[in-house]
Amino acid sequence: AVVSTQSTGINKGYCQYPENYLRYKYTEGISVNLANNKEDCEQEVSHGGKAVKPTWIETGSHNVPAPECLPSPWSRDNHHGNNMDGFMNSYNWTIPEDWVE
Repeated sequence: AVVSTQSTGINKGYCQYPENYLRYKYTEGISVNLANNKEDCEQEVSHGGKAVKPTWIETGSHNVPAPECLPSPWSRDNHHGNNMDGFMNSYNWTIPEDWVE
């Protein structure tokens, strides 16, 4: 089994840890800081008394365009997010057809 953690932001990849690494740490009650970037992922970690090195796996963008990035519209403080017209702010987000199961 492959145990990994997904990255966030612009990393476009994930850190693949050695098999059973995270399970071992969890069952022993050992705290783990998971890497979410290539530089941190390539650092050796201790596993069962041995130094092992996780692998950074590049994933790319999956041919999906970047999401629309807009400033938040004006709204009144403590008023359910009502906009200048008196209605709640909203955003019409269309999920790509192939993402729906």
